[in-house]
Amino acid sequence: MKKKATGLPDDHPEHDSRRAIEELRASGWAEALADLSSRPPEASAPPSGRSRPRPAVIALALLMTAVASSALTAAFIEARATVVVRFTLSAPDASSVGVAADFNGWAPDALPMLRSPDGAWEATVRLRRDKTYQYNFVVDGTAWIVDPWTPLRLDDGFGGAV
Repeated sequence: MKKKATGLPDDHPEHDSRRAIEELRASGWAEALADLSSRPPEASAPPSGRSRPRPAVIALALLMTAVASSALTAAFIEARATVVVRFTLSAPDASSVGVAADFNGWAPDALPMLRSPDGAWEATVRLRRDKTYQYNFVVDGTAWIVDPWTPLRLDDGFGGAV
């Protein structure tokens, strides 16, 4: 491997930095930076000797802080206000099972359940923590089944229960 006068191999990362500096010098940026850095501090600072941020920069920083804060607050409130509910039903002979409930407009196919190898069906959904929901399982699109594990049954108004 060929070495330069620095004693470093040609592919050493320091050579990339040096090449970048050379390119900046050639483009005229070096002179502009040198001009800025050679100005005395009092030439660009306000009379108090302290530099002031521009109003647009302050406004942008405040806006970005407000947006980030709002997003984090909303996510925190949503996480605390909801809970993940897992529905399970053992129906080894079923070809499909869904959850029809008041939270999905009682649509039998709105929350389809997935079948596990042991014949149990499962679905999860995020629901508000402070509400009570009514639901039934719908097996093979026609049989509405009350959850066998729920301790509370309500009259559904159609001769059945939820």
